[in-house]
Amino acid sequence: MPPDASLTPDASVVSDAGPGPTDAGASQDAGSAPDAGTPDAGAPDAGTACQSSRQCPGQVCAPDLQVCVDCNADVDCNADQTCKGHTCKAKPAPCQSSRQCSANGQVCDAAAGVCVDCVADADCPTGSFCETDRTCHPWICHPGAQKCADGRGLATCDHRGVSYVTSACDTGKFCVATSTGAECACASSSSDFCSAFGKTCGTFTGTDVCGTTRTVECGTCTGGLSCTANVCGCVHDSDCPASQSCSAGACVALVAEGQSCDDTHLCAADHVCETTVTCGGSKTCVPGCNPGSSTTGPQACANIGGQPAVCVALPRAQVTTANHGGVCTVKSQCSVVNQDCAGMARDGSLPPSPTNPLVSATCIPVAPNATGCVIAGSIAVGGTGCADYVCTADPATICAKGLLCITSVDSSGNPTGAASCAKQCDNPSPFGGTSLQCPSAQTCVGLQGSNGLALTTGVCL
Repeated sequence: MPPDASLTPDASVVSDAGPGPTDAGASQDAGSAPDAGTPDAGAPDAGTACQSSRQCPGQVCAPDLQVCVDCNADVDCNADQTCKGHTCKAKPAPCQSSRQCSANGQVCDAAAGVCVDCVADADCPTGSFCETDRTCHPWICHPGAQKCADGRGLATCDHRGVSYVTSACDTGKFCVATSTGAECACASSSSDFCSAFGKTCGTFTGTDVCGTTRTVECGTCTGGLSCTANVCGCVHDSDCPASQSCSAGACVALVAEGQSCDDTHLCAADHVCETTVTCGGSKTCVPGCNPGSSTTGPQACANIGGQPAVCVALPRAQVTTANHGGVCTVKSQCSVVNQDCAGMARDGSLPPSPTNPLVSATCIPVAPNATGCVIAGSIAVGGTGCADYVCTADPATICAKGLLCITSVDSSGNPTGAASCAKQCDNPSPFGGTSLQCPSAQTCVGLQGSNGLALTTGVCL
């Protein structure tokens, strides 16, 4: 849930950070099983289920996975080891050149000054890509592979083998499976012809892109719906059963607070379908709330599942009268300074696996008094081109662990420069001045949300 935050007490800096699933522009087909890959050495094997480390002799309990693992932090490992993906591994060797790493089959990460498995996809074996944790992971899908994402969508695996990108077939065509994958083809049967044009009822006449004009019957409407322009749909909520609502011409189910929701199972009034502050997991209906303004504080939220909750601002595109511009979600306890977020599965709705590896996570502010753990990216300090954080975004557009995406703005809040990544700090002005986390030539600048509320964390500038 990106808070769509602006930053800084004098309206000179704006944050583009904030966790939450949203559309990154190109959809990824999460409903299909990814292509099989080779085992990932960075992801721990499925361990014994646990709720406390007392249930893990010789190990510790991972609170994010609720299974026994070798470590949650470096302190769980030997002095010459570091905790990576809940596994104790030898600390990376320092380097200035890849010649110092080649004996171990590694390359030098010049920015970090240590030997790593990879810094680019070319450093990995065929069939794998370089993750943000600088380790090689098997392809999620085979680059260039195609499959049908829906009746009229053709999904193509990107060049890195990381995700599918879906494009719509031309009007009059629909996606069909082939011996080599899938393709957009002209309609053949009457049902295919109707589907290709998005028609669901009545008599329809049309010409497909292959030049054939046809008149076919597309069926009848049920459930009290009417046929308008050859499409079954509703106009008002009264056209639907009591437990459903009319949305974009279709009756969709309404679900109660705490229940699973999606595009076809909408939440009741004053609720919004979202995940928690952290990325991943299934969506549920949670209460909407007023995140506040420059003159009023955020609306108080009731505990969720017995845990303190906070009102997090939604991005402007998701603000509605019903949700009041915010969502109540469990308050996180991570530290922007200590960066104590555990590794997260790339797809938070599924358990870790060779094709859904654990990746590095970072702690960022999401509300005036709340932080959240989200997947870290790869843009270094001072790097530009970062974007609003979304859980499924390309890591190449997200700031690295411990950094925050900010944008300079004028007194009216309009952007005046390119977005860039800056180091986070915990003692911003006017809350106390300089911070020990910042270099001597920099100070900790306070952050301000787009709703005018000051955050308790800052960035070094």
